[in-house]
Amino acid sequence: MTQPTARTEESAGPVDAARQQATKVGQHAGEKGSHLAGTAADQAKHVTAEAGRQARDLIGEARGQLGGQASAQQQKVADGLRSLVDELTSMALGAVLAGVLVGRLTRGAVEAASSTSSDSEGASGQIPAPQPAVPSYEPVPSPPAPPFSAPGLGVGPEPQGQV
Repeated sequence: MTQPTARTEESAGPVDAARQQATKVGQHAGEKGSHLAGTAADQAKHVTAEAGRQARDLIGEARGQLGGQASAQQQKVADGLRSLVDELTSMALGAVLAGVLVGRLTRGAVEAASSTSSDSEGASGQIPAPQPAVPSYEPVPSPPAPPFSAPGLGVGPEPQGQV
């Protein structure tokens, strides 16, 4: 029976060697796995930090663009209001000039009528020479009123070259 024992010992040798080899491989795999996990964690931290930085940059850029757009819209509204004020001022000035012209014409008509009636009363039976009813005055040119538009308010045509 000594031979079966020898076979068991011979059989046990390679099994033990295989167990030792498997243990070494397991330990090596564990070490490599731990190293890989550490590297992956470091990479994840870096990726997270970079994503945060890019998100902050994107938010800053969006704020800048929105601020620029709001400023441009405010400028358009201000330009439209200035244009409206200029047009209303022009219209008011034209009305004042027209009132002055009407006043001059009326005053001239009154003077002509008064002069004609005075001449008619003092005449010795003669018909006075006809006088113009309204003295000729050169008309006071009024500035042309531009067509009403307020592009910044969405009224009238948009000015050329601006969108």
